Amino acid sequence: MAEIKSTLDLIMERTKNLTLTEDEKSALHHDEQVSRVRGWVQRYEDRILRTAEIRKDLDAELKVLLRREILERLDPGSSNEILYQMLEEVLDISREPYEEVVERFRRSIALEEDRKGSEQLATLAAAGISGSAVVPNPDGDREGKMFHDRIREECRRELLMAS
Repeated sequence: MAEIKSTLDLIMERTKNLTLTEDEKSALHHDEQVSRVRGWVQRYEDRILRTAEIRKDLDAELKVLLRREILERLDPGSSNEILYQMLEEVLDISREPYEEVVERFRRSIALEEDRKGSEQLATLAAAGISGSAVVPNPDGDREGKMFHDRIREECRRELLMAS
């Protein structure tokens, strides 16, 4: 009777003579480090991981990756306090320049939402719909969503360039 091989056995058999190039090894190492840093940030945000636990394993490469991960997570539409704390406490980086960038984008969002809200109210009034119960929803339209997405992306780019 023929032996039935598992999928893993078949894969192992076909890949036994394959080796990774130095570039592939480097890319794999980088991906592992990025995953490690993402885990740190998530556990720090969840209050599971403390500053000291991160600092004991932090080397120059991980500092760069951690800074980038924190900056990519900063969002003008969210509270960023934990991320700012992480910048200061773990990396010894001042939060002020990043807070200024995020705040500037928050103001842009607020101005656009006000403009969109006024525009929506005017459109509704022209259609004969008005009153105290009529509330604009600037996030409800596709254009507003696209604006928010664009602003968030611009903010992330500027944050990464800010230092």
